[in-house]
Amino acid sequence: MARRALVREGSAAPGHPRAGNVRLVTVSSPFDGIKASADCGFLGYRVLTLGLTAAICRLAVGAKWNEIHPRAEFIRVPGPLAEPVNTHIQVQTDELGTCLRKDDRGRCAQGDFVFSLEEQHNASIEADRRVASRKLAAGHSEVVGQDGAAPWKLIRLLQAEKILNETPPEKRESIARLIEALFAEHAS
Repeated sequence: MARRALVREGSAAPGHPRAGNVRLVTVSSPFDGIKASADCGFLGYRVLTLGLTAAICRLAVGAKWNEIHPRAEFIRVPGPLAEPVNTHIQVQTDELGTCLRKDDRGRCAQGDFVFSLEEQHNASIEADRRVASRKLAAGHSEVVGQDGAAPWKLIRLLQAEKILNETPPEKRESIARLIEALFAEHAS
């Protein structure tokens, strides 16, 4: 949604940045559509099922179901970024084979895979010279910070890209405790 708010055609919208140094960061965004919703985009299925496919898609993913499948206009025609955007850091997460929680025997009890690299890749978006794609080998929760996992890999990547400041050495331990506490609370 952040990227869509910064496309050129929307540049006259109230509150849209007119000039400046706008840096856009997207993380694990399915810019090529969510493959699990691919059937939602087939008009023939909706007609054959007398609208049942659309109802199921709405129940499964919510009111915006028609904007997330690979054939949706929102996905196929993402629009060019407006001029105030000078950088778009696109963090693509390689979540394949990741594990959020292991069982007592050390086997994966809950996977941490949400979006494939293919779902996060969109040639129309990446053709823009301002887009810099960064791949990060991490499970979805691990990179966005949820389910008790702090987003350390993402924080390090954003610091390397100069989006976030480096943590001063004398504050690293206290900041680490604070971040861990924030994400531990979120999990409860």
